[in-house]
Order: sequence, then structure tokens, then C-alpha cells
Amino acid sequence: MTPVGAGDRPRGGEVRRYGGAVIGVHWAFMLTFLPLLFTGTLLMRDWFNVQFKVYGVHELLPTPAGTLQLHIWLGLAVLVIGAVHIALHINQREKHIIPRDVGKDLAGALHNILYMLHLSRIEERGAHEKYRGEQRMTYVALLYTVSLAAITAGMAYAPGMRDLAIVMHVIAGVLLLWLALYRVLGLVRKHDGVALRSILWKGTMPEWYVKKNHILWWRQLGGRYAPPPDIDFDALAEVPPAVEVVEGEE
Repeated sequence: MTPVGAGDRPRGGEVRRYGGAVIGVHWAFMLTFLPLLFTGTLLMRDWFNVQFKVYGVHELLPTPAGTLQLHIWLGLAVLVIGAVHIALHINQREKHIIPRDVGKDLAGALHNILYMLHLSRIEERGAHEKYRGEQRMTYVALLYTVSLAAITAGMAYAPGMRDLAIVMHVIAGVLLLWLALYRVLGLVRKHDGVALRSILWKGTMPEWYVKKNHILWWRQLGGRYAPPPDIDFDALAEVPPAVEVVEGEE
């Protein structure tokens, strides 16, 4: 199923952002990633206990039989879901998910972190397209971390590389967890229920929301909305120079 293009507008003042296939991929990733994280945590704990001779927690919550096999199958499922997700975005008529200005998008992502930590009062900077800069950088980081997790999982079966591969695999898992929390906590911090609904079930956004938060996308859709020009308060504060009056002139 091809994702709905950015120009498709349902009735009722709504703009479609995601098609049904993309929403399904979002749910599949979330429902697969959570048990993958849980099984990975159990396996990491067991490895940590063996390496550093730390015991006690395993007796309270023993690792069920077949956890490793389940973790492997869940990891393969995440790879397939990620590949499908990338294919859906590539198949879109617009390619806004690809970073165009890495420096600008990275600055937007760093500013978003400061806002989430209450270190900045400004929610966002700059005008946005269909996807914000920090969202584009999240997709790039997700691609790298999933690739790292897959490579290190394969390296764990190579002779003499098991311990190093496991450490790198754990790092990749922690990065994946951080990226997932980053996306969810960012929406919670902004009280952005509209974006969350569009991601998980509705797929559309009200026109007023697009005008406010994705002005460049709105212009690409043919909207006539334009933000008011910035006021130069410094120029208004300047005192105009006094006019010198010459005798004999009116």
C-alpha cells in the first residue's frame, strides 16, 4: 500500500500526513521493539552476572528458556520492519525525510533536547516542512543504530569477538531505547497530542496545526497562509535624528 501523498486532503479541514501502511509499520515497530528490549535486558543481565560474578537478581527473576531465540527472532523482525519503513518513505512522492542541511537539522535536534530538559523556553526554531529537522535526524540515527545492532549480533558468533560484539550490541540497544524515548518524550513535553494521533491511528492533521507547525509544508500544499513579517524592534527604538532648520527655509 503506497503512503498517501502530502497533497491529499481529506474533508473536514484535515491534511493527510501518513497512510495506513505507515501507521501499521509504526504499530508493528512499537509492539516488536518493547519485547525485544525486555528480552535483551534479561540477556544483558545474565552476561553481566557471568562476567563480573554478580548474583542475586537472577534468582528473583530467572530468564525463561528460549529467551535468546526469541530475542533473535524479534531482532530480525525489527530489521524487516525498518526496511519496510524505509521503502515506504522512498516510495513517497516527496522526499522530506532525507536531511537536506545536516548542520541545520542537527542544530534543531540539539535545541529540541534542551527544550525537553527545560533548558530552553523556546519550543522550536525556524520554519518546518512536512518533517522537522530533529525528526529527520532521528530517522538517520535510527538507521545507523539498527545497522549497528544487526552487525554486532552477527559478530557475536565470530570466534574471539563475542565479548566485544556483545558490548557493542548493548550500546546499540541503549541508543535505540534513547531514540524511542526521545521521540515520545518530545511529544509529551510539547503536549503534542495532534502529532501523536497522526502517528498512531488518525494519519491526518488539522489545517490550523499544519499552518502553525509546518508552514513550509503548508505552502507546498498550496495554502495561502503566511506568517506576519518580523518586526524590527531595534529600528523602532531608535530616535530619529533631529532636522536642522535653516533660516529662510520653511
